[in-house]
Amino acid sequence: FTQKIPLLRTWTKDNPLVQIDDSIAPHAGDAVIVKQYPSAFFGTNLQCNLRAINVDTCIIIGCSTSGCIRASVLEGMQHGFRCIVPRECVGDRTESIHEANLFDMNAKNGDVVAKHVVMDYLSQLDIACTGERQTKKMKMTSETAGSEAKTEVDVPPTSKSDNLVNYKGVFDGGLGFGAKSAIIVIDFTKAYTTPGSKFFCGGKGFGVVDAVAESKPLLDLARSKGMPIFYTTVYFEHPSDGGVFTQKIPLLRTWTKDNPLVQIDDSIAPHAGDAVIVKQYPSAFFGTNLQCNLRAINVDTCIIIGCSTSGCIRASVLEGMQHGFRCIVPRECVGDRTESIHEANLFDMNAKNGDVVAKHVVMDYLSQLDIACTGERQTKKMKMTSETAGSEAKTEVDVPPTSKSDNLVNYKGVFDGGLGFGAKSAIIVIDFTKAYTTPGSKFFCGGKGFGVVDAVAESKPLLDLARSKGMPIFYTTVYFEHPSDGGVFTQKIPL
Repeated sequence: FTQKIPLLRTWTKDNPLVQIDDSIAPHAGDAVIVKQYPSAFFGTNLQCNLRAINVDTCIIIGCSTSGCIRASVLEGMQHGFRCIVPRECVGDRTESIHEANLFDMNAKNGDVVAKHVVMDYLSQLDIACTGERQTKKMKMTSETAGSEAKTEVDVPPTSKSDNLVNYKGVFDGGLGFGAKSAIIVIDFTKAYTTPGSKFFCGGKGFGVVDAVAESKPLLDLARSKGMPIFYTTVYFEHPSDGGVFTQKIPLLRTWTKDNPLVQIDDSIAPHAGDAVIVKQYPSAFFGTNLQCNLRAINVDTCIIIGCSTSGCIRASVLEGMQHGFRCIVPRECVGDRTESIHEANLFDMNAKNGDVVAKHVVMDYLSQLDIACTGERQTKKMKMTSETAGSEAKTEVDVPPTSKSDNLVNYKGVFDGGLGFGAKSAIIVIDFTKAYTTPGSKFFCGGKGFGVVDAVAESKPLLDLARSKGMPIFYTTVYFEHPSDGGVFTQKIPL
């Protein structure tokens, strides 16, 4: 993480910017957790502590929307929590990236709702409420929790001046290739390439059909060099499979083992010697043996292709980075349903988690490898492209204008499920630190209506009401002490 964002290395324990903003500081009885990766669940005791007090619903506020909020909602869902995000109580650097991520989270991982939905829910709870009383009261709002956001979350137009210039000097680190690479082919199944399937993604230049075609020569070249290749597919057999993920996207329950749509597309099918892993959550690393298998053959770099860009690709790049892998995404070899969501997620991944590069960068790297290459030979050859790996994408990844007709209508009937509140809730306050609220800080987010300063102000009455009801509150902050802290994250964001 700190390799990707080297600027984070300045966040030491004694740096005042890592302190939680005074206006929203923890009270006696609130928990404060130190984390060193985007997700509040990764490498912390948060999940164990929530389970110990029978919490099944996380009301998540904080920053940034595209970084630690999205990572925490994804991992919270994968761990079986219902995640509710009051949209006014999270913030980011630019409006377009903020809105694109709200849209994605609401579509696939949790419920993004208007703040008043959470306030109404809290108002109806008894003081020192029990899980049982919460269940009884919350049903009044759970039906509206998912739908409330669907008419509100939309992605405004943006430009390089809005995103690329804003991120310059903070989120523009590059990782490059490491000592030994493997190809991870994520969910290139017939569900996405078969016309008539509800998951079909045939968009020209950004859809899955084109991504499959672009990936074939890359895979052929990788095989000719003896590079390890891992495929994933998704299917569900037992009613408990998929947990909250299939509750959020009920149509996934049709993906049974005997459904031909879960088969990998014939044009890009695995060869003898390729591994095929079955997963049941967005990330290829979550609940699978992928990490162990990669470590066993000394892989440190994952070249990730597949679909969808905003779903399983982004989840896998995030978790790959958190597990210490350099993740490289050739942009032509991933696809999604709409261009704006596809581009917004490429931008985010390149900024904070991995390197999004033009396909030719990976092809050039592969071409320079010896047949049946060893890690040592890869290290020697790859240095010719690693310096350009991060910069290649920065001039290419941009978020085009979109509208409800482009995203909301396209997602209707597939990604419009709602979770609602569960039996007992807790508030998770993620990284509302002075780094984001202090003018002059390189991480300052002061944008009107979407920035962190406004989100902090909006969150204060929500926290006051939650405390009055005896609801558990967990804060997170981030700092690094040992040089190894943060791993690839601080390599990506050195600041």
